Amino acid sequence: MVKAVNKDRAAPSLMGWEPDAQGTELKYRDFSLDQTIARLFSCRAAIIETLCQLTEDEWAATALHNTFGTIKIVDLPEKILLHDEEHLESLR
Repeated sequence: MVKAVNKDRAAPSLMGWEPDAQGTELKYRDFSLDQTIARLFSCRAAIIETLCQLTEDEWAATALHNTFGTIKIVDLPEKILLHDEEHLESLR
């Protein structure tokens, strides 16, 4: 996300976090629920911290996402929340 706001470059690429679902499952298989929640909150806090520092021009910056195509930084928070909701629904 930070690379996407660099105006001196062409639109950077953003990769989805989970390109290898099986590898991700193996990596986190032994995490406790508390560890998983702490990791999620830590990652989301880092994203919020970065977003809070953006200027208006940086919010309008674009990047090429491997799933969504061209995306504005302003649209990423909603995409992330929807992603989290999908995971929550899968646990029910």
